[in-house]
Amino acid sequence: MIMRFVHIVLFFLGKYVMESNYLKTLIVVGKYGNITRASEILHVSQPAISRRIKLLEDQFGQVLLDRSGTGVELTAAGKIVADKAVQMLELEKELISGLTTVETNEKLTFACTPSFGIAHLPQIMRDFMLKSSASPDLLFHFDVPRKIIAGLNSEIYCFSVFEHTEGLNLTGLQTISLPGDEMVFVASPKLEISEEEIEIDDVLHHTLYGRHEGCCSRSLLEINLQNNGLSISSFERLIIYDDLHLLIDAISNGDGIAFLSKDVVAKELATGNLKEFKVAGFSLARNRSLVTPSNFVHSNITKQLTESIFDYFKAQPFCGK
Repeated sequence: MIMRFVHIVLFFLGKYVMESNYLKTLIVVGKYGNITRASEILHVSQPAISRRIKLLEDQFGQVLLDRSGTGVELTAAGKIVADKAVQMLELEKELISGLTTVETNEKLTFACTPSFGIAHLPQIMRDFMLKSSASPDLLFHFDVPRKIIAGLNSEIYCFSVFEHTEGLNLTGLQTISLPGDEMVFVASPKLEISEEEIEIDDVLHHTLYGRHEGCCSRSLLEINLQNNGLSISSFERLIIYDDLHLLIDAISNGDGIAFLSKDVVAKELATGNLKEFKVAGFSLARNRSLVTPSNFVHSNITKQLTESIFDYFKAQPFCGK
């Protein structure tokens, strides 16, 4: 069986490629001359915009933006890259359009959170591929719950699994509850946090490695901090990583602490590379749901995928239509 798992393969191998999103970012920043405006248009945080531009600059070995003025401008090298990027993206659209005329396999667009993608999806997909007799085209997207819900409502995504806090609005969507997961603070043994349960004041002097706004783990952390009269800014220092692999590497090196899904760092906890600890009074449980659009009708492929998910979590057999 041949399946195209382009996005998921790149994600799990931990290889960092110059994706078209980074080129789109440079084009938008160059067009508007303002990172704040580009952030609003692309629905990406300003630090993420800056990181994408820095990655492109490292990739090409050239400064692409002139940041000396009140706004930003494309440098000579930046204009060359942006112009070629426009051509490349147009070719990409033509290629995709051309391929759609010859592709006959069933397509399934699956969205999930990065934590689910790292901790659970590989084994689920192995089971699915062994059981499935068909060869569907599968496209995977990793995003925060809010954006996944928007994609489901606009039918960009047809199938999703994500973790979420209580009160998330899933009105109008088909939902099936799955076993949730547990959040924990983790740190390298190098930091010598000896107690398994400590007070929040005992960790505020550490650097917090966190996820971007909208991520479920950050949302739950913010709720807990607010309940204690604190905020993210109460930590001595906050460093945001878009990539969970890089975040875990930083924590493993003893650079700070993080609030992560226990499933995501299970391997590091088992080997002793990381140590978990809990903060007194913190709520650690997150819900997890399988969510589809309101008018979604399961095909044989999505039934098989759902059954693989249920088998993995040892949930009830699938009885949908």
